[in-house]
Amino acid sequence: MILSDISRASKIGFLVRDAEVSTLGKLNALSSEGTLVFLGDKSYINAALDRRVSAVIATHDIAEAILKERECGVLVSQNPKEDFYMLHEHLVANNYYADRFDSIISSSAHIADSAKISVNNVVINANSLIEDNVVIKAGTKIGENCIVRSGCILGNECFEVFSIKGRQKVILHGGNLIIGNYVEIQSNSTISKGLFPGRSTVIEDEVIIADLVHIAHGVQIGERTMIAAGATLSGNVSVGSDVWIGPGVIISNGLKIGSGSYITIGSVVISDLQENSRVSGNFAIDHSKFVKFIGRIR
Repeated sequence: MILSDISRASKIGFLVRDAEVSTLGKLNALSSEGTLVFLGDKSYINAALDRRVSAVIATHDIAEAILKERECGVLVSQNPKEDFYMLHEHLVANNYYADRFDSIISSSAHIADSAKISVNNVVINANSLIEDNVVIKAGTKIGENCIVRSGCILGNECFEVFSIKGRQKVILHGGNLIIGNYVEIQSNSTISKGLFPGRSTVIEDEVIIADLVHIAHGVQIGERTMIAAGATLSGNVSVGSDVWIGPGVIISNGLKIGSGSYITIGSVVISDLQENSRVSGNFAIDHSKFVKFIGRIR
């Protein structure tokens, strides 16, 4: 996409410098080159020097400041964040991010009669099982030999809320949900697609997800990770391989959980975990320290 083209089509922003853009995204969750971000504060200019940022929406003074530091595309706006989301919604609604295609379902996949699958932009590969009352929305790709139990919702919009023209609303999602092979998702779990195409929600091979789990937009989960019932993974969390996430665990947005980590029942994780960490508690700390603390207060 060319910045001038999408600005003209959406009637958003005043073009100062043109650039090629592949996706919109947030500075705290950059994943791909060619990203357009918003800047509402001069304190974020250094972060916008990241070469994955190809263009910015900013106020006039911030636009001048960043052009002194680097060459990139610039749209000037009096309200950069609102215009950023309005531009994103325009791109989603007008299929700028992805070409529309008829959904592709393998002849060897087993689909319950009551399952609801988008007629567009869904792929379900060989030998996968989709049980009763599952909802699969556009932008979802399911690998081979997967099991999706009754009542799951895959590829839905998540809780990204902003006020546009004075009305609070959930922002349209333009990314994808990519599920690997031999993944099992138990009943009534929800997995959202990515907010932006630059960061899809990804569930890698042999991940097992129990009942009533919520996985938000842009979460990426490594191979053989197991997630027990009632866990919540907030937006843009990255989880390594071979991780255990216990029942009722909550992981705050944007965190990185190292491979081999073990998060015990009911933990609330608010900071990154190194590989092979073992944590417990609310807020979660090293498990051995937590056990000693519980011993003292008892």
